[in-house]
Amino acid sequence: MKNDLDSVLQSIRQELSRATVDRKHPFRLFVFTTVAGPVASRYVVLREVDRQFNFFIYTDSRSRKVKDIQNDKTVQCVFFHPRKRVQVVLKGDAYLIKDNDLIQSHWEKVKGDGAKAYTSVQPPGAVIENPTDAYEWHSSSNKYFSLIKIVPSEVEVLQLSGYQHIRAFFTKSDAWEGQWLVP
Repeated sequence: MKNDLDSVLQSIRQELSRATVDRKHPFRLFVFTTVAGPVASRYVVLREVDRQFNFFIYTDSRSRKVKDIQNDKTVQCVFFHPRKRVQVVLKGDAYLIKDNDLIQSHWEKVKGDGAKAYTSVQPPGAVIENPTDAYEWHSSSNKYFSLIKIVPSEVEVLQLSGYQHIRAFFTKSDAWEGQWLVP
């Protein structure tokens, strides 16, 4: 990690953008935490990072994360790159996208069996008698497909480096502003 705050944030933005196109990038899968009711964390797939540094993920509209976001939009995302030894913790607000055109454009990116994640007959988390009871799907309709937009307000970066770790913290008001922290 460089010793220039702007370079640190730019590097993280580039890595996160790369993760949306490189299926093997360590930032592609990340821990997504909602705080409504009991705190709940789960791995999700990073689908897009736009020019405004907003993040997009997909989910089934019947999932707990949707209900959690409806009750409290505050979320936290944790990314880790094991080879580069970089941790990124992002805090912000999550929004359920209602724009049908935007939802449809993302649905068109879902390929083949990937659509099954959003078309199961049983809702996520339903109690079933046998694991095979979960293997029934509706046609490839996007009826339960949900697009979530994450708008970050804080980003914390920790570069692990022996005993000389580097830590930076960024907040967004009009623009991103950073400061160094003791690791």
